[in-house]
Amino acid sequence: PGWWQALLWRPELAPIDQSCHAERRLHAALVDDPLQLVDAARLAKLRDPDARESYGHFLAFRDAVQRAGTLEGWLLGDPALPVQHVRRGGTVLVVDAAAAARLPGVAG
Repeated sequence: PGWWQALLWRPELAPIDQSCHAERRLHAALVDDPLQLVDAARLAKLRDPDARESYGHFLAFRDAVQRAGTLEGWLLGDPALPVQHVRRGGTVLVVDAAAAARLPGVAG
């Protein structure tokens, strides 16, 4: 869970001044329990479409890694697993985060 929490504090997912109350609550809840289930109705409450998209991609990535068992298993595993990216400020979070976890000091 610590790695998921670290991802949640990256600029792509961390709340910004314009973040709505629902986004701030979702972020706090995921920081508290990064593996909790988040349904589509909860995501729909986020006012900012970019935030909805970013959290949707984060959750899909998180769930795919959890299904694979490890980040390495996801990286080396089934190519059908979702490979998405999180955009807020143009950063490709998933690839960057995966590389940083596998190659400390090279990415990030």
